[in-house]
Amino acid sequence: MKKIVIASTDPKIIAIAKKTIALYSAYFDADFPSDTEEVISYIDYELPEIKVIDFRSNKIDGERIMNEIDRDLWLHYGGVIAIVANKKEKKELEDRKNPNFLLIQTPD
Repeated sequence: MKKIVIASTDPKIIAIAKKTIALYSAYFDADFPSDTEEVISYIDYELPEIKVIDFRSNKIDGERIMNEIDRDLWLHYGGVIAIVANKKEKKELEDRKNPNFLLIQTPD
C-alpha cells in the first residue's frame, strides 16, 4: 500500500483528500499531520510516495518542508503535489524546476 501525507489545515482540502483516499483505500493509506514538525517527522520515517503540501497554511511551513526534502536524498523518492494561493505563487514554484513537484495547484 502506498503512503500519502496530506500537509494541510484547510478543512476543504482535508475533506477532498479523505473522500478520494476512501475511493482508493486498497491502494493508498493517508495521514494528516497538523503542523510542520509532525509533517517533517512523518516524511523522515515513513517516506511517503506522495506528499500533498498546502503552501497557504499558517500552521504548516511548506518552504521548510521542501527544504527538508531537498536536503535529504532519501526524501527525493516520491513526488509533491503543491497547493498555492494564486497563479503568481504557482509560477514561482514552477520556476524552481524542482523534480519532486508532480503538480502545482491553485484553488481557482
